[in-house]
Amino acid sequence: YKTFGRHRVPEGWVVVTAGNPPEYNDSVRDFDLVTWDRLKRIDVEPDLKVWKEYAENKGVHPLILSYLETKKEDFYSIETTVDGKDFVTARGWVDLSDMMFLLEKQGDDIDERLISQYIQNRRIAKSFAAYYDLFHKYETEYRIADILDGKDVEDVVSRAGKAGFDQRITVLGLLTHGIEEDTREIYQANQGLLRAVDLIRENKGRLEETKAPQGSKILAEIQSDEEEKLDKERTGRSISKGRIHIRKNGIQFLQEMEKKTLAAGESESASEIIGQVIKNRREEIRLKAERVRLRMSNLFSFVEKAFGTGSEMLILVTDLTESVASSDFISRYGCDDYFKYNRDLMFYERQYDISEQIDELDLDS
Repeated sequence: YKTFGRHRVPEGWVVVTAGNPPEYNDSVRDFDLVTWDRLKRIDVEPDLKVWKEYAENKGVHPLILSYLETKKEDFYSIETTVDGKDFVTARGWVDLSDMMFLLEKQGDDIDERLISQYIQNRRIAKSFAAYYDLFHKYETEYRIADILDGKDVEDVVSRAGKAGFDQRITVLGLLTHGIEEDTREIYQANQGLLRAVDLIRENKGRLEETKAPQGSKILAEIQSDEEEKLDKERTGRSISKGRIHIRKNGIQFLQEMEKKTLAAGESESASEIIGQVIKNRREEIRLKAERVRLRMSNLFSFVEKAFGTGSEMLILVTDLTESVASSDFISRYGCDDYFKYNRDLMFYERQYDISEQIDELDLDS
């Protein structure tokens, strides 16, 4: 009868509840059987492959993604010890990632003591701390920036080709992170410009026959409304960090349009000035994208020279495909190497076999 206890559920509404299993919550209680019988039950299990796609698009630290690629069993863990429970969860990895970015920006150290505040399993925290030190050692030794910039790295190619699989995965993680940052910047700029253009279109009637000074006032109103909407969404936690960056980019474009129209003469058309700003911005983004295309090509060239077209190339193509920013970039601006290896590898069919091979490797030896 659409009631939950004594409460009638309004038409068109459903009740959704989430809870933790007993191993995560000592005070947990099951619903009674009568209640269970009125609910659709979904058991959610940790899945690294699914989480990794989310993590890449969220911008989780590449070191964490690279580590979990070689230590899949460390993604999620709960162990009962004499001192209590040791545990690691997806939330812990994401929170650690945020702290790592912050401390690296400030130039502060990241050690086992800090890591164990988020990764509350001594063995895994110790293992990840050692991996962190190794990761940054590789960043310098393998000249990651030089590889992406297309400089002469024949010595690095030779060294990488002789490295063990876990070391190759680490180097690949460093390289893909560089490209991820590039494509994310382009993606957010494009999406921000699209947001600004949509807002202009919504106010087309007000701006179409308007002179520049009056147009600047209208643009200021549009900008103010957009900032207010964004503040509400941030306060209500109904918007992701990535979308916040996109909306901020859109607001910046509106600010530029407002300044240009404000500085224009009384007789100039607001629409023409706005159109020119949009055109200039698109050209700026296109020029940045050309540089990123070259860096992506350098990445593919290095991977083929150092590792061939086997597992490492498959992982690279898969990572670029699963990333929203990278896949959007490739669809907009193209990448001949990506399409070539995507077709040659048929990575969807082979992905499962490669994952099985990685699992069978003794990466601790």
